[in-house]
Amino acid sequence: TAWGEGQRDRYTIASYVARLAEQDGTPIEMVNYGQRGWTHFQEMVLYEQRLAEGPAPDLSIFYDGANELTTQSLLTEAVPSHTLAYTYAQKLAGGTIATEFVQEPGGRDVVADAWHAYSEHSAIHKVARLFGSEAASASTAQGPATDRDPGGGFVEGQDQEEDGGVSNYDITNQDGIDAGQVYERGKQLTMALSSQYGVRSLLYWQPVGFDGEPQRLARAELTDPTIDISDALAGHDDVFIDGGHTNEEGARLVAEAIWERLGPAVRDWYDDQ
Repeated sequence: TAWGEGQRDRYTIASYVARLAEQDGTPIEMVNYGQRGWTHFQEMVLYEQRLAEGPAPDLSIFYDGANELTTQSLLTEAVPSHTLAYTYAQKLAGGTIATEFVQEPGGRDVVADAWHAYSEHSAIHKVARLFGSEAASASTAQGPATDRDPGGGFVEGQDQEEDGGVSNYDITNQDGIDAGQVYERGKQLTMALSSQYGVRSLLYWQPVGFDGEPQRLARAELTDPTIDISDALAGHDDVFIDGGHTNEEGARLVAEAIWERLGPAVRDWYDDQ
């Protein structure tokens, strides 16, 4: 969502936040690392990479929620994964895995712990290990990838589009609980990284088009410092272009909700300079 699906570059959430900062007399440089379909665990891994490369930012902002629930609806257990795990697993089922390895960075610091946790509990890694332990060949005449069994760990009966993407996320109450819990696990690693590099982080839980029991159960798992702005678009159903993405007006409204807490943090930063 932060990536700006269906929005022009100057009218994404990040762009609106930057304009709000300038209007308040506290201009900031915003770098938008949002990606389509990513969950917080993926963001955390990228965050570690960027921090390691340096220099560290003064503030980091995370915006999550919708992909956490859709991802968990694909899985039979609460593990870190991503929205395309089912599709990738099907493609792996029809291919050849010649080499299997898990490489950890040296030293048992928070970075190694993050990578180890992701490698050990990621659904796509489990699928890769499954196929790597069996015969390293598979017939390519099994039909299209969307017809193949993706292997264990996935919910059966997912409807897919031609490109393999899942089109009918059937989100259960348990998926909501799992989404909140997996998010919290990733968040603890994110906050540890922020502490290690001296970065103040603000984390937001996003509004979605349909707010049912699974969504409420996910929010019930959230702990500080995550800021729940799931009601930021209440009464503005017309801004949604699908279950999670909004038009440019929706991005503006979300940016205003984000700035309510981000603004004071930016002003504090200016005061400290």
